[in-house]
Amino acid sequence: MDRQKGFTLVELSLTIAIIGVLAVTALNRWPQATLELGAARQQLAMDILKTRAMAMNRQGSFTIRRVNNLPASYEILDPGQQVVFTSALDGATVAAFSLVFDGLGSPGNNDASISVIGGEGSSVITVYGTTGGVYLP
Repeated sequence: MDRQKGFTLVELSLTIAIIGVLAVTALNRWPQATLELGAARQQLAMDILKTRAMAMNRQGSFTIRRVNNLPASYEILDPGQQVVFTSALDGATVAAFSLVFDGLGSPGNNDASISVIGGEGSSVITVYGTTGGVYLP
């Protein structure tokens, strides 16, 4: 009688279980601060784009800036300088910045770099002056 070569169902199940335990262990040891910094950077970049879209939709000058005495907070101001949105970064802070988008979605002629600082380092968001586009390196 010929026996086929290969793995039994028990061997295969045991191998998958061991890989699963190793994966969970590795994920728990992943630096949480790195994940928080990336999430904070993404959040701020999306809110910069939100400010740009508001300026273009309403054909007015909208500002996004860091709240002076709260390094993790920033706000969006309408053309009358009234706060329309406030947010705070979780697990990170942001260097002082202020961007004013005109009705065409442009923050001016100069590029802007915004530093986001977290427990494991820092990252930069670049906003292009001519187009208002956001670049996350």
